[in-house]
Amino acid sequence: MQGYVGGQKAAPPLGAIADASPSPAVSGCCPTADATPQPASIEAALALAKSGGKPVPISITYTEWQLTTAAAAHFPLTYAGASLSDPVIRLRDGQLSLDSAASLAFLRTTAHVVTTPTVTAGRPSVRVDSATLAGQSVPDAARTVIATNIASAIASDLPAKLVVFSIAVGAGTLTVQGTANP
Repeated sequence: MQGYVGGQKAAPPLGAIADASPSPAVSGCCPTADATPQPASIEAALALAKSGGKPVPISITYTEWQLTTAAAAHFPLTYAGASLSDPVIRLRDGQLSLDSAASLAFLRTTAHVVTTPTVTAGRPSVRVDSATLAGQSVPDAARTVIATNIASAIASDLPAKLVVFSIAVGAGTLTVQGTANP
């Protein structure tokens, strides 16, 4: 992806970010008894799983900047007449929050969404804890759409053969742990 977002050079999608060095941090998540070399990327883990014929554990850590840059690829978007742009992701213990600019006709305001990332059937999902537009709560139907869109954005760059078993959010980082299957 070329271009600039918020004055900073835009980064590639999450999958491409995860495969880039030196960050995000990608490592085997669990110690191995046979001293098997730990994969340096998602693609390396998948190749190792395929060549070895067995699952390979992997841990991928993203920063706020990486997630914000990847989220920018999904913006601007429009929902119920509001045009949302300029997303900013913040990560706090257990929660991912998304702030963005919002335009409604001639009014410029903000949208704020707080989610808790979870795992459902080996894929990332989210629970929307709160969602506001111009300080007002959005309807439940909108919260469902928001949850689906955020989960899809996270999952879209994770290969189908990567089964996620946990997502941990700390101060400034989101860590996805899973298994690369053959």
